[in-house]
Amino acid sequence: MFFRSVDTRSNAARLMADFHLSFQHPHHRTRATTLGKAPRFQVHLYLFGGKSFSWSTNIPRYHRVWVNSRHGATERRVNADGIPTRMGAKGTWRVDRHFRDLGPAIELAERLAGLTDGSDVAYWASFTESGKFAFQPASHLHPSMLVPGLQGQRIVEDEIVAVEREPYAGIVYDLNIEHLHNYVANGVVVHNSIYSWRGVDVRGLLDFRARHPSGQEVTLDHSHRATRHLVQLANVLSDLLAYRSGLVTDNPAGPAARLLQADDEHAEADFIANQIGSLVERGLLAHPGLPPPGLQP
Repeated sequence: MFFRSVDTRSNAARLMADFHLSFQHPHHRTRATTLGKAPRFQVHLYLFGGKSFSWSTNIPRYHRVWVNSRHGATERRVNADGIPTRMGAKGTWRVDRHFRDLGPAIELAERLAGLTDGSDVAYWASFTESGKFAFQPASHLHPSMLVPGLQGQRIVEDEIVAVEREPYAGIVYDLNIEHLHNYVANGVVVHNSIYSWRGVDVRGLLDFRARHPSGQEVTLDHSHRATRHLVQLANVLSDLLAYRSGLVTDNPAGPAARLLQADDEHAEADFIANQIGSLVERGLLAHPGLPPPGLQP
């Protein structure tokens, strides 16, 4: 009963935040394929982990997506989604694909992860012959850790001797290197723009006039769904972020907005789910599949 009363998830999230650690980037991943009756479904994406080598750099050139599992129901879902599988060792099945471009590799990895509850994608990069590097944010780097570095024309393992933190407030430039998304900065091999292949970049909107001076710009600034309080709040936030929205609405003011400071995305989701459940119980919100409050089927 004592351990049930301790909110370990929120406390752990707060502790990780204090040390600038990301829950989405663990330093260790289990290799087990099953745990009791619950399947472990780990999708792996290896940058430069394919079988075709580039002799100029002596590292693999293709990106590899693979998964290995024993769970039959998951394999049936994967096949039903149009992804072929093949027989693996010791009664397992597997998917193993190689891509020249990183974008399609990420798309397949995310599709595979989405076919099983609780699975995620483990991102790796194979730069040297001795092993692989896990994707980690810069805040995770500490002395004695190994990182890929450039030595002459070869990529080698280099040990971190010291880490210095400097406060910074300003523009952060996001480089997008076609096909690879990797580049060398001050002798260290880094990765960026892992999701930019989707085109999710606000600069595409902000720089539209400069890039397309002859284009016609149509501003959709009238909200027909949000209340006036929410529109005003959105305008204030966009001004603070330098992304001026200028939204307007003819809707009534509505209830005042509430600020929630959640420890992580799980706490935020739990709060929202509880609020929706409360509104449904009080008859203020229709349950999915049922008519709105006050209307008869």
